[in-house]
Amino acid sequence: MQTTNGLTTRDKVRLAAVLFATAGRHRLAGRSVALHSLAACAALGVHTGPVPPVPDHPGPDVLITRALRALGELHADDFAQPAVVQAARHGRRALIAVR
Repeated sequence: MQTTNGLTTRDKVRLAAVLFATAGRHRLAGRSVALHSLAACAALGVHTGPVPPVPDHPGPDVLITRALRALGELHADDFAQPAVVQAARHGRRALIAVR
């Protein structure tokens, strides 16, 4: 299934997982942010591989927002999947914790 910008559903889910993983390992992420970000990544069931720390990355709030936006661009049927809903909930909690 294609999304509006040409990426497949699988690509969008993988992008969200990598962004959540990066946010969870960000040096500025507190414990709650890291926990919820990594839980969101795990809920999606995508192996992201090692995510090296990159000091030039934006803050965890920007990464989490981008991940949630990627999930929000999914078709309604794909977004309704329990794993995606669970990841979005963890992502929202991480975003609340970072602010």
